[in-house]
Amino acid sequence: MINKVVYIGYQPLTEKVKEDFYFKNLKEKGIKIEYWDLSEVYFKDLFNDQLEDDFIVKINSFSILEDLIKQQDKLNTLFLSNITFEYRVLTLYRLLSKYKCKTSFFARGALPFATSTSHVENFIFKLKKAFDLNLLFGYVKNKYAYFLKKKGIVKPYSLVFRAGEKGIQTIGVGSDIENEKSKIIDVNSFDYDKYVKTKNSKNLMVNKYCVFLDEYFPFHPDFEMLKIRTIEPNEYYDNLNRFFNLVENKLNVEVIIAAHPKADKYREKDFFNKRKVFFNKSAELSRYSEFVIAHCSSSISFAVLNKKPILTLTSNSIKEVMPNYYNFINHFSKILDTHLINIDDNVSSEIVLREPNTIKYSEYAYKYLTSLKSQDMISSEVFTQSILSL
Repeated sequence: MINKVVYIGYQPLTEKVKEDFYFKNLKEKGIKIEYWDLSEVYFKDLFNDQLEDDFIVKINSFSILEDLIKQQDKLNTLFLSNITFEYRVLTLYRLLSKYKCKTSFFARGALPFATSTSHVENFIFKLKKAFDLNLLFGYVKNKYAYFLKKKGIVKPYSLVFRAGEKGIQTIGVGSDIENEKSKIIDVNSFDYDKYVKTKNSKNLMVNKYCVFLDEYFPFHPDFEMLKIRTIEPNEYYDNLNRFFNLVENKLNVEVIIAAHPKADKYREKDFFNKRKVFFNKSAELSRYSEFVIAHCSSSISFAVLNKKPILTLTSNSIKEVMPNYYNFINHFSKILDTHLINIDDNVSSEIVLREPNTIKYSEYAYKYLTSLKSQDMISSEVFTQSILSL
């Protein structure tokens, strides 16, 4: 019987992680919890603000990690990773496999990333890879990681909690192996559970409004962590606010901002020309909105589940500086059949609300958010009972 769960992450623990991974539920059932923080191993000196708690174990070397793994009661401990599998984290997974640890993963948060569908696109991508050493090395390294998983040197997860048909892809390299060999339990995405919990929430606004699902594009800390170049802040926010003015004037609604959870700068400075900014209210704001404005935020789930029209925004600067995100935004718009607008263009005449494509929305929900089996279940209860039954 499992009496201890060790969560493993390469970012410091946050309150959101504690909520999303049901720490409280396990504690109430008498299961001991530890959070192993590997941020100093993978992203040394990058993170500043960190929670302090007696169950957090900070690890700064693989030798310390190995010693800790050795000390655990493998029969009664479940190691739950919050780290996508790729070559960079190969040592971690080899150690878990070496000591025959029971492992688990929450396969939630999948998004509809674009893939090359034509022979020409595939040829161009392979050509770019051949001439870009970083791309080439990354490709080869991940092929090696896949080989080790295929051969069983890296063991697939014992247990996978999957949200939506495509959720399995969030495992990372070799997710097809887990799809074949791991025990898979259907749960719901974070956003689906939040959608259910807030069904009886009150409208936070008095007047008609639409909501912008902010992604904190110029300042998102994950971009720094992954060394992704970002767009220039002043230009981005100026263009956004100009577009919001057009929306408010043409459609007679107030634009409200659902801030990204990590948007700390919004607490210190006004980036949206005195518009109302809310934190941690995307579900509630989407529910009562007239429509939703977004780029490619995972929070679009709330618009989908509430069957709201979506205006999808892109820009020339996103295309030039963040081409992968530009392609993703375009693909996301096609998947949901939303109205795509380049905010750098003269768009006043283009701001037209399109009725939601309910067929596309339903397909999206079952691919990325929930399943027929789990849609009427509470994920925390499914998770807790699954752990207790091991």
